[in-house]
Amino acid sequence: MSHTPGPWSIHQYGIGAPITVNEGLPTERVFWEFSVGAGETLIGSVQGTTPIAGGYPRIDNRDEVEANANLIAAAPELLEALENLLRHADFIRRAFSIDASDREVTEAKAAILKARGDKL
Repeated sequence: MSHTPGPWSIHQYGIGAPITVNEGLPTERVFWEFSVGAGETLIGSVQGTTPIAGGYPRIDNRDEVEANANLIAAAPELLEALENLLRHADFIRRAFSIDASDREVTEAKAAILKARGDKL
């Protein structure tokens, strides 16, 4: 499995725009959406709204919504950097006969597997 090549970037849509809600819920709330894309390809979107009574849980903090979108957009570069760092660390460990069972190395390998959609 392979992901869409980077770089990915975020695009802002509906930031602070009031929207109408039906079905007996309050009639207006504020909606935020950040879409993540690679060129013309949409990767995904992160959304949030102000809280409404009886509605399903949503992120209601604009900064948190934007931070999540930034993290998603950075994913290809983060994965590549972690893979490069792990290769370098493995080289150093072999060259100096250092035990490679450190928790950090295990966590890095698990994160790479998760990002690639592999099972541990």
